[in-house]
Amino acid sequence: MISMHTTHPDEREPTKQLGLFGEPASSSARPEPANAPTSPTVDDIIQRALGHLNDVTKRTGAARFTSPTSAKARVQDGATAEDLLLVIDFCHAMWWGDPKMETFVRPKTLFGKENFPDYLARARKWRDEGRPAFGSQKRGSDLQGGYARGADYYARNGREEGSP
Repeated sequence: MISMHTTHPDEREPTKQLGLFGEPASSSARPEPANAPTSPTVDDIIQRALGHLNDVTKRTGAARFTSPTSAKARVQDGATAEDLLLVIDFCHAMWWGDPKMETFVRPKTLFGKENFPDYLARARKWRDEGRPAFGSQKRGSDLQGGYARGADYYARNGREEGSP
């Protein structure tokens, strides 16, 4: 007895989609799946960074930072969202608690073309060392502000502040 093998409908080769004029459809014409990961846009990165800066500085309402100019320029220069967030965390940790320096925890200072590369290099080292504290904060006239804590940190680690 000769057995004839029939193909089950689920075992058939998938049919090829044809384009408008009967030729095979190109892969570029297919839409992206709805759940495909997309890379963040420059605006997404800026909003994330400004949102984080507003959160750590506890700015609300009209006092929130909203100007994307300097941060946008750094992203266009190649900075990532993680770079911006790290600089925010580093400068906040170094300066927060010092009334003279707290005012510099702002986009113009953190993301300025002159400052950002230095802050980023120092922030990466700080991150790699486990984000150590910059010293104890004292209140009143004995306040050891953020800049002093930062200088003290670099002095303890045997390098001049700002050097790589």
